[in-house]
Amino acid sequence: MLGAAFQFLGELVGDFQKIEPPQQLALQLQNRLAECTQVEADGRHRLSITLPDRAALDNLSRSIVRLLALGGAALD
Repeated sequence: MLGAAFQFLGELVGDFQKIEPPQQLALQLQNRLAECTQVEADGRHRLSITLPDRAALDNLSRSIVRLLALGGAALD
């Protein structure tokens, strides 16, 4: 499901792919995401985040569902 949400976000910003993001901002985001990533034995990367409470999880899931609905994606 997260993969579909990220794919949809990529499609949303597709028109902006010609615009180069600020290098420092891109590097900061990449570093922050790398701090939350673990490489598994099979080479796949696992992204883990810590949320303060159940409400944060509920808000995150509602936001992702809204993004998926905008893109017409179905949950598998």
